[in-house]
Amino acid sequence: TVNAGFNNGVGSKDDLLVVSGNITVDAANHGLRGNDSVTILDGSLNIRAGNDGIQTNNTEDSALGWVLIENGTITIIAGHDGVQADTLVSVSGGDFNIAAGGDSSSYAASDSYKGIKATTDITITDGSFTIDSADDSVHANGNITIDGGTFTISSGDDGIHAAGILIVNGGTIQVAEAYEGLEAANIAISGGAVDLVTADDALNAAGGADQSGGAGRFGNDNFARGGAFDITISGGSVSFFAGGDGIDSNGTLNISGGNITAIINSSADNGALDSDGAMTFTGGVIIYGGTGIGSALSNGSTQSYVLVSSGITAGQEITVRKDSQTLITFTPATDCRYLALSSPDVKSGESYEVYSGGSLLTAVTAGTGGGTAMGNPGGMGAPGGRDGSGRIADPGAMNGPGGLGDPGGRQ
Repeated sequence: TVNAGFNNGVGSKDDLLVVSGNITVDAANHGLRGNDSVTILDGSLNIRAGNDGIQTNNTEDSALGWVLIENGTITIIAGHDGVQADTLVSVSGGDFNIAAGGDSSSYAASDSYKGIKATTDITITDGSFTIDSADDSVHANGNITIDGGTFTISSGDDGIHAAGILIVNGGTIQVAEAYEGLEAANIAISGGAVDLVTADDALNAAGGADQSGGAGRFGNDNFARGGAFDITISGGSVSFFAGGDGIDSNGTLNISGGNITAIINSSADNGALDSDGAMTFTGGVIIYGGTGIGSALSNGSTQSYVLVSSGITAGQEITVRKDSQTLITFTPATDCRYLALSSPDVKSGESYEVYSGGSLLTAVTAGTGGGTAMGNPGGMGAPGGRDGSGRIADPGAMNGPGGLGDPGGRQ
């Protein structure tokens, strides 16, 4: 048990190695600090720190300044960052409960209040993470790779932010609260389960200074890239409820696999899927809508969709059928003005029946893109407020019913 009323709890000018033990630290400054590195192999650590919980601070040698954690039960309450490394963070196991940023309602924008932070890269292969942070919950100035683990995140800014590439190959990521969910210059999801609730974009690929993040608590984030931005989803499960754009790429968006459920409740200029460049569907089950639809599909898309523009009510199962065969089912948690449903079974130009709660809602012809906002059927009114249950109490009026063009080139 270490009570450090003046400076660090346990500090080393070189390396700090924790092999095992029950360690409790209450420090005015950093909890555990190794200038060159911190390694935790196992043990039970309970850290309360006025500054960073676990920290390295070697800025002179790029081969040092890292944090390596293999196992253990680690609880951190930090006034600033929970875990901070001047180079990389590597985690292969452990049970983490991190509160970063304290309970203060006022923060200095120049300071850092992140859950896990690395100046270069973060690699996580396993572990259980409960993180409540005033700023980003997981943040790297370089790249982030997540191969496994379970994440429960509440963030005052981004859930997970990488200035370079964010790769999700596995694991379970639940962001209960954040300004933006997953953000990087390039995002690649090939596996795992991602579930997000965000005030702004759920997935955001941007470059330079993040303009969409300007309204977040800590302003714009910087990105390592200034050129090609993209979001690719080839597997796994991605679902979200977003208050801005859903999936927003400042470059391209390609979905080739997985299960995607993208619902937004936002202003009329936002879309459930939004891409400045080409947006293509070549695989996967994709359901998206809410208060907007998003960008038009590019000609490279090989997968079709059906579009529904009325009768989408919270709690009522939406079913797409053809010849009495069910192809897609989805039960919205909120009322939606528009809903697009896509899967490899939906063929362009063919007719499909859409049911709501077991009753026939409409018959539609599948399309393959073309037109602004996927043939958005009429303008949208105000997005409306939500009642106590989270449902849209008044979905707002539509300016006109609109209609679909021919299946190859929608209105």
